[in-house]
Amino acid sequence: MTKYRFLEVPPLNSNLLMLQLGRLGDFMCSTAFLPILKRQRPDISVAGIVRRRLLNVTGSCEYIDLILPYGLLYDIPLSIIKNIVYKPDIFVDLNHFVSETSKIVTFLSLADIKLTIATGHKTYPYNRFIALEGIESYHIVDRSLAVAELLGLRVSERDRRPHICIPMEGFDGANRVLNDFGFEDYIAINISAGSDDRMLSSEKWREIIKFILKESDKNIILLSMPSHMEIIEAIGFRNKRRVKSYTGGDFFTFSALISKSSLLISPDTSAIHIAGAFNVPVVGLYPDVSWNINMFGPTSDTKVVIFQKGRLVKDIETSLITKTLIQQLF
Repeated sequence: MTKYRFLEVPPLNSNLLMLQLGRLGDFMCSTAFLPILKRQRPDISVAGIVRRRLLNVTGSCEYIDLILPYGLLYDIPLSIIKNIVYKPDIFVDLNHFVSETSKIVTFLSLADIKLTIATGHKTYPYNRFIALEGIESYHIVDRSLAVAELLGLRVSERDRRPHICIPMEGFDGANRVLNDFGFEDYIAINISAGSDDRMLSSEKWREIIKFILKESDKNIILLSMPSHMEIIEAIGFRNKRRVKSYTGGDFFTFSALISKSSLLISPDTSAIHIAGAFNVPVVGLYPDVSWNINMFGPTSDTKVVIFQKGRLVKDIETSLITKTLIQQLF
């Protein structure tokens, strides 16, 4: 499966591998190789550096042995970090865009090898690079698998998935929600996104929901962050027997509801990566930006990417979405 060019990096031997983990989507995709690592090289310990607000998410991952939140790095004297927990053999940063904080964290690392993806805007403090021919044509999961190959791990096509650990509490929460709703088979529609440019209007969602209810016998669960509850309310769905909503704000319940769905429709890539981790069919709404689709597109076996030439997600016509749904799914 090798398709990477490694610059000045021979196959690596390591006892402690440290990962720089970024935003939620980056975390799910950049840790895709960890289950492979723990199966084939259980002798390697893994430490992860994460933002404090993702501490709950990363803390549930059984493949990460040590978690260091950003803030903690500045609360502990550097001498203690150097002597106890912050001397990995290899420091890996797979994020595409790196903040100044991220560079500072990398600089503080005492690892001899500071490995990242070769891009035009990332050099110092990194000293080893993985070169991807035409980097913007590679999915972010491929970067994770490149590290796996550097470590001499066997990688197959079925490993090309994001990874997320959902604790049993998350599945218990989802089961309680589904029991309350009386649903077994349902479509999950995530209306939330990290950018206003990716947010469809309540009117457009209303048309999509009406179409699904008319053309299929599927139930629907609308998912959103608590801050987007007003959009759920504005949709004003009338068929409440078949349309329910979850806005509880618990990330793991949210993720488990996606994992149990028969289809996810979403404008947000983090939700799409969650579906990919469980091979849930996906209809992803994307802007007309090829590198964004290539790098952050769905990885599920059954997937449809919808975009409209020259338009942002919020401007995609409803008729294009419903036409695609009826052609591909019903």
